[in-house]
Order: sequence, then C-alpha cells, then structure tokens
Amino acid sequence: MLKYKTLAIDSASELARIFFSWEMKAPDNFLESMEVIRTVKHYPGATERLNKFVRRLKDFRDAGLEVVITAHEDIQKVYPRGGIITAKGEAPREPVSIKGLPDMPGDRCPEEVCRAADNIFRVRYVNGKPAWIANLESIGPDCGMWQCKDRFGARTLNGGIFPPSYEELLRIVLESKQKDHWFPPFIWVLYGPFGIGKTRSLLTFPRPIKILDIDDGTKSIQREIKAGEVDVVKFKSEKRDEYSRILAECESCLNSR
Repeated sequence: MLKYKTLAIDSASELARIFFSWEMKAPDNFLESMEVIRTVKHYPGATERLNKFVRRLKDFRDAGLEVVITAHEDIQKVYPRGGIITAKGEAPREPVSIKGLPDMPGDRCPEEVCRAADNIFRVRYVNGKPAWIANLESIGPDCGMWQCKDRFGARTLNGGIFPPSYEELLRIVLESKQKDHWFPPFIWVLYGPFGIGKTRSLLTFPRPIKILDIDDGTKSIQREIKAGEVDVVKFKSEKRDEYSRILAECESCLNSR
C-alpha cells in the first residue's frame, strides 16, 4: 500500500515559477536572483518540463493516488497565426477565441494540464459561499467560456454546482445513477480567484494527504492539520534547487509505507 492517498500541489502558478527558476539558473542569493529576469527564451524549456511533469502525474493516479492541483484563474486570448502584431496604424487583430483557464504560463501549457486532468472545476461564489462548478459558463457578454471537465457526468448532478468538498461530492455521486461512472482515483484541477478557499478544500480529500505548499497557502488551515493525516512540505519558488527537491518529494509518494 502507498503511504498517501492524496497528493496535492498548491499552487500551479508557483509550481511553474520553480521550473522557471531552474531554467533561469537563478542564484540562491536573493539580491543576485533579483537581477535574473525571465525572458522569452526561458519559456520553451520551463513549460516543456512542466508539461512532462503533469503527464507524469498520470502514473501517480494509476498507482492509486488522488492528485489535486490548485490554480488561480486566467483569461487566454487565442489569435490567428501571426499573433497580435500588426503594422503601424492598423487595428490589432481580434482573437479567434477566448478561454477561461487555470493560470499557467505559455500558450500550450494550460491546455496540456487540462488534457491530463480528469476533473477540472472552477471555484466561484454561489449565494455568498464557495462552490465547485462543473458547467461551462460564459466569461462575459460576447466572450468565451470558463473551461471545465469531468469523467463522471458531473453536469447532470446537482445542476453542475457542488459544495467545495470531495467528501460531499462523493456522497452526491454515490446517491445517484452516476455512481456507475465513478472510477477513482482522478487528477483534479481546482481553479478560481485567490482567497476563495481552494487550499482549505484539500483537507476534504482522502487521507493521508501530502500537500506540496509552494505559495504558503496552508497558513490558513494550519490549525486544522492533524499530524499523521496531513503532511505539508513547503517550498520557496524563487530558489533554483527547489526544482529537484519538489520532483523528489513527488516521486517519494510512490513508495510503500
């Protein structure tokens, strides 16, 4: 048996920053690292490593781990070939599509993450309380959609709106006909605005849980963390050497008790 039942990464944007710190060869000295600035040339290496990492998470899921990634939300505009560069005096081209996606760098990386994930829920307020949204919802008038995805027919349950809890979601599924489509474990992406409780919802996933805390989000739940049930490993995203450490912490989840 595996030691953990859930591996959680909080959050995607800070995970990406670790990969960029490695690609940029950022010094550990803070004052020196301040002078190392991200440029376009750093994107191919960092984002492709990130894509490989996310695809590797499928092996963790297949070994029996629930995998959860939290992320902020972002609006991505997709332009026709040639980008948004226009001749002097000409109006910029209109995007061919607009998508609401998890906040990750580059054009392809958010799409790679969404393809690898089984369940992607946007977190927003419903009647003043946070909720997981399984429905595709409009970003705004004449705009695109906030992207969501699931493997068990979530949109046919509860109006596609759920309490922000794995336990509550599981109860709803098991009391419905969709239980025949529920084949855990899954890779989850929970994305939405900051401060809405995404980190807190990690505690509702099967325990024991390992949380890789890269943006210090577990400060908000530290009183609810029980030793032996939730292990938190913290990282500094600006430090180059954290890249190898976070990979090692992930791989250690595949070890037996």
